[in-house]
Amino acid sequence: MSEPNPSDIEISEEEVSGDSTTVVVTDSEAYGQTQKLKHIYKSKRKVQEMRRNSEELVKEYDDYWHRTHGRKVYNRELASSVADYGTELLPIIEQAKREGQLNAADTKTDRFGIFVTDFISTDGMKVDHESEEVEPYKPLKTLAVYRQLNRILRKLGLGLELEENKGPANI
Repeated sequence: MSEPNPSDIEISEEEVSGDSTTVVVTDSEAYGQTQKLKHIYKSKRKVQEMRRNSEELVKEYDDYWHRTHGRKVYNRELASSVADYGTELLPIIEQAKREGQLNAADTKTDRFGIFVTDFISTDGMKVDHESEEVEPYKPLKTLAVYRQLNRILRKLGLGLELEENKGPANI
């Protein structure tokens, strides 16, 4: 069977304009910032979903680990998800510190004195330097870091939710 000749293929204007694979970027800096905010909020939503579905997740982990490690696995996954959220925010936090918008107190939890940068750098794991063992922070401490990251987000004026763009941009 022979290949069709490209000149034999007709494409109407409607078909071209409905092509969702075509993206037009008019301001690359604004596009980059928008993408960064989307990644931040995606990470934040993952933590929110884990918190909302905590009991179901623990049950799933228990079933998988034969009812022995569900809560431990959940704690590790929650800490890791909060650390991922912090990782997305980290470049913004570092820039804000350089520009004087944030100070050390802004990046430290009130109740437990955990620096969010330390939490992020260990992927939510507490390091016992004597035994060189690691274990996830307890959920109470993990959630304190999560709340501190949310405070930072609001303080920097990034606390608004983004609307999902469902169609092609009109220019």
